[in-house]
Amino acid sequence: MDPSDPPGELRRLSAAVVAFAEANALPQRTAHAVEQVLEEALTNVVMYGFPGPSRALAIRVRLKREPAHVCVVVLDTGCPFDPTTAPDRSATSAGDAPSAGGRGIRMMRGLSDRMYYRRHDGWNELHIEWHCPEATVAETGSASRERS
Repeated sequence: MDPSDPPGELRRLSAAVVAFAEANALPQRTAHAVEQVLEEALTNVVMYGFPGPSRALAIRVRLKREPAHVCVVVLDTGCPFDPTTAPDRSATSAGDAPSAGGRGIRMMRGLSDRMYYRRHDGWNELHIEWHCPEATVAETGSASRERS
C-alpha cells in the first residue's frame, strides 16, 4: 500500500476486498464488515502511525480465507499502537460529554469477531478475524469437492 495516496489506495483496497469476497463466496454482511474494518484500520495507520516525515512508511495487508474464518492482517512500520487495548473512549460516565475519538476502534471491535495485536521486528501486526464457515453445496449450488 502506498501511504502517500490514501484515497487512491482505499479505492484499490475496496476493489480488492470485493474481488476477494466474490472469489471466496463470502456473505454480503461479512464482506461489508471486512471492508469497513479494514478501511478504518488503514485510515488510523495513515493518520496516526507516521507522525514525522522522516519515518520509513510501509503498510501491507493480507486477506486469507480459512475453513471457518476470514482473516485480515494489517502490517505497518508506524508507531507502536495496540487498538485491542485502547480504552473505549466513546463510552461516557454520567455528566460527561461523549468523546469524538475512539469510535472507529469501537466500530472495529463491534464488526469483527476477534482482534489481536503484536509488535514484531519493528512492525505492528493487527490480526482481525470473522467467523465465516464455508458455504454449503445448497447455498452455492455447486460442490467444491467430489465425494466417492
